[in-house]
Amino acid sequence: MWYNSLKNQLDRLPGESAHLDMIPYRIVSSSYKIDKKKAKQSAVLCLLKQVDNELYCLLIQRQSDGGKHSGQIAFPGGKKDDEDKNLEQTALRETYEEVGIEQHNIDT
Repeated sequence: MWYNSLKNQLDRLPGESAHLDMIPYRIVSSSYKIDKKKAKQSAVLCLLKQVDNELYCLLIQRQSDGGKHSGQIAFPGGKKDDEDKNLEQTALRETYEEVGIEQHNIDT
């Protein structure tokens, strides 16, 4: 099934090294390390839907409000709230808030 193939490919993503390559304007040196104690917990949802043997992925465009992520194309998601039991719930809640898809309509 396509899910297993996709999961195998995602497990091989470079993670932190790719993040460092994407930091805007090279604001940090290559010796930059993420301080996980200061990091904000957040989550995004990669929502996939198969239609007629084609796979679609939901992306949003963030509001152009002058903020850090203004106008960016992104997965729905955001910061973990205290009420969220885990990051999966964060991603599902944020998806509902941003695009209106209810959690019970998403297979995880």
